[in-house]
Amino acid sequence: YVEIKNSSLVGVEMVGTDNKIEFCEIHDCWLSGILAYASEDAPYTTGRNIIRNNTIYNCSDVGHIDGWYDNGGNADAISISSGVGNIIEHNLCYNCSDDGIDLWRSTASIVRYNLVYGMGLGDGSGNGFKCGGSPDGVTMSTDLVVAYNISVGNTGNGFSQNNGVRTTFYHNTTALNGSEGFSGLDSTAIVTGNIAAETVRHSGSTVGHNGNSWDISVGTTPTFISIDTSSDDYYKPPIGNVFDNIGAYAA
Repeated sequence: YVEIKNSSLVGVEMVGTDNKIEFCEIHDCWLSGILAYASEDAPYTTGRNIIRNNTIYNCSDVGHIDGWYDNGGNADAISISSGVGNIIEHNLCYNCSDDGIDLWRSTASIVRYNLVYGMGLGDGSGNGFKCGGSPDGVTMSTDLVVAYNISVGNTGNGFSQNNGVRTTFYHNTTALNGSEGFSGLDSTAIVTGNIAAETVRHSGSTVGHNGNSWDISVGTTPTFISIDTSSDDYYKPPIGNVFDNIGAYAA
């Protein structure tokens, strides 16, 4: 167990390939809790980093508007800014000013079994999960797998595909977010077995949707066993409920 706190920039910066960060508590940093970055050039030759079993919270750049700092918009809990084949799993992320887990530039990465809530302060985007980005019109985020995650009570979207391509969303749960459950889905996305309890459950293409809460019971809002973050049943639907075979049961 390692505690990292009060950094004037990023809590932990991962540069290169085959690194691992696990069992860390990272909090009260000025920028992101964890940043993985090596090269902006795709196809990537770096990556295969593992970020696992960490708790990351209260990272914020709210109040800083100097240069590229924009009052909350650069402090994610976990930011993957380049690389192929990264694994981000079993992390607890909350109360950071921008996004929870941001896969701005990443290919063939796996994001699973993470709990994200309370993202978005100041002018931060406040997405629970931002799944890719394509700066300057160049596709840099492809073939991401986002599975068994829970995204609750963020100011933006629960899950935003952003400009990612061929993203798989599998057995995720999203609720009480300020905007949409699953935002900006395109025709390359595979969207299976997810629960969205927001008013706007999804936007964009419906190609590739199967067995989601909005497919199973149109107009029915899912209910959950517990809304207590310390409960093993946090945002799991009751057994016997019409939604009990979907969502993030293993989160």
